Amino acid sequence: MPTCSSLPPLGQLPHLEKLELRQLPGIKRIDREFCGGKGAFRRLTSFQVLYMHGLEEWNTTYCVEDGVEEFMFPVLDSLMIQGCPRLRLKPCPPTFRDCIIYESDQVISSLEEVDITSHHCSSSSGAIKLDLTIKDDSSQSMRLFHHFPALRELTISGDHLTNVPESMRHLTSLESLTLQWCDSISALPEWLGDLSSLKSLVIFVCHGIKSLPACIQQLTKLQTLEISRCTELEKWCESEENKTKLAHISNVRVSSLHADQVHFI
Repeated sequence: MPTCSSLPPLGQLPHLEKLELRQLPGIKRIDREFCGGKGAFRRLTSFQVLYMHGLEEWNTTYCVEDGVEEFMFPVLDSLMIQGCPRLRLKPCPPTFRDCIIYESDQVISSLEEVDITSHHCSSSSGAIKLDLTIKDDSSQSMRLFHHFPALRELTISGDHLTNVPESMRHLTSLESLTLQWCDSISALPEWLGDLSSLKSLVIFVCHGIKSLPACIQQLTKLQTLEISRCTELEKWCESEENKTKLAHISNVRVSSLHADQVHFI
């Protein structure tokens, strides 16, 4: 519907559980009109915003009465934002448990700018899974992780990232970390050892990473290490000296240097 310039008050559909907005170039805002009044979206658990190239702003809260603010999607479990290059969120992250943000860098930037002292900002403390793919270097620092202290699974993709964001070091509940398509990252930081709950580390197509830091031995809960299509790092793992540094990890999988096989250390 390329001519659609406003959204109907879908928030008043009492049984609506899943909602997808896709390729509506005339829509610039998602705000209180979308809710249609108080008690909106009481059952909505899945929301996807896909290829909304004209969308510039999503107000994640709305005023119901006497200045009282409510979250637009109070029971949201899964959120996906993809191909929305202009979109910014305000005043704070929506509630969710599982979120994918793909090629929507302004979303990431807007979350970085949120005042953590705001009374709304505790809203996303239940988020457990986050998948971020950045397209340019506007979100280089990625300081948004303070919104998600309970995060357990994190995937980061993006050729423009030159460092693993240091704001991650306080994610003490993080159990799974995947770095993929991050060729500009040249090394993993020593503070990676602060991620004391980490059980799984996956490194995929990160050619700039040539070795693992000494802190890998501090990750005593690490059970799985997967390395694929990272030529120099694969060679590092193959040496007998470095195999001993990984001896505490029960499942180490390194892609073959010479064939489309996977072998185990």
